Amino acid sequence: MIEMPNMLLIAGNARNIGKTTLACAIIERFSAYQKIIGLKVTGIRKGEEIFHGNHDNDETEMLKIYEEVNMSSTKDTARMLSAGALKAYYVQVDTSGLRMIAEQLSELVPSDHLVVCESSSLRHVIEPGAFIFMHSGDDKLPAKKNQDLESLADLVIDCTPGLHAVFGNIEKVNFCKNRWIINN
Repeated sequence: MIEMPNMLLIAGNARNIGKTTLACAIIERFSAYQKIIGLKVTGIRKGEEIFHGNHDNDETEMLKIYEEVNMSSTKDTARMLSAGALKAYYVQVDTSGLRMIAEQLSELVPSDHLVVCESSSLRHVIEPGAFIFMHSGDDKLPAKKNQDLESLADLVIDCTPGLHAVFGNIEKVNFCKNRWIINN
């Protein structure tokens, strides 16, 4: 495991349950007095390419890193920029290259910056300062294959419709000496 205490990692068991909304709220809360990098890392398994957005037409590369520069886009990284991130990156990587991108993050992100990262796959290779797992019990949402990650979380947020308490949990997130922490 690669330790990144300056990273707050957000993952979940389904799509469209508020992961990016939470990331943006945290960025907005802390960006006025801390340099924050927004990051979305997607590990692509064979056959899942269609679910992860289109940033270009090149499907041949194992690793793609895009710096978001358009705040008016509807992409998650543009939302992170709009929330106050100094920079935002989208990283698309074949799952076999996750360790490689984790090692390259130290070059991409200065050590004195905090990182708010949305990624389920990256938790398999990085030990973040804090890890939030968003769980939805809504049977109508397509479930992801990362239920095993929930037990690793410092904070689990129930995103089942009607129980959505994302914004009440933001107060539990903090940082000390360039390390993200969860106050329970």
